[in-house]
Parts: sequence; structure tokens; C-alpha cells
Amino acid sequence: MFERVLSLFKPKVVYKIVELPQARTQSGWSEELRASVKTLAHHPGFLAVIDKLRVQRATLQSQLTSSFHKDLRQVDYLQAGIFWLSWVEKVVNQTTQSGSQGYIDPEAEEAAAIKAINDQIEKIGSPNQF
Repeated sequence: MFERVLSLFKPKVVYKIVELPQARTQSGWSEELRASVKTLAHHPGFLAVIDKLRVQRATLQSQLTSSFHKDLRQVDYLQAGIFWLSWVEKVVNQTTQSGSQGYIDPEAEEAAAIKAINDQIEKIGSPNQF
């Protein structure tokens, strides 16, 4: 009897189907794609876009707290805008910065690779010969 009562309060799994307007270009996130996305955290253009989103969110917060609103619908729009801009920033930060190693100078990386190769070369003969 007690189990029957408990079964009435268990959450039921409900599946929802979401139709996309167009076919997706990527079938999944490969390691190469993940590495490419993580480099966006250091791209100047991408940082400018993120900064613009932050400025827009601050503008909406300022309008919400300091201006007069005609009706509650205007307040709802401002609150929704603040919520969604915060959500986008959070998702972008999680995607681009999780496990990110930071900026790697390609010249330094190439110089280290060349040095590692040169260290493996065995030189034969007298030092004056080369």
C-alpha cells in the first residue's frame, strides 16, 4: 500500500521532440572541434562580442532599476533580456574556458619542437668539421 502511494508521487519521464528548422552542420563535437572552440577564449574579436553582451546586460539592468516603466510587460522584457544574456555568457564561458590552457605562443612552441629534434640528432666527426 505504501509503495503504491509513493509511486503516485514519483516524477514521470516526459520526452519532448524539438524540430530544428535546418539540418545541423556538425554531427558531433570532435576533439579537434573542442580544441578550436577553446581557442576562442583568447580571440580578440570573440572577446569584443562577449564584452558587447556584458555591456548590453548592464544597460538592461540599469534600465530596470533606474527608469520608470509603463507597465509590467516592459519589466518582464527587461528581466528576460538580463536572464538570457547571463545564460548565454555562462554557456559560452563553460564551453570556451573549461580546461583551457591559455594562449600558447606558436613561435615558442615551434622553437621547442626544433630544439627537441636537434637534441635527438647524433653528430659524428670532429667539432671543427661542421
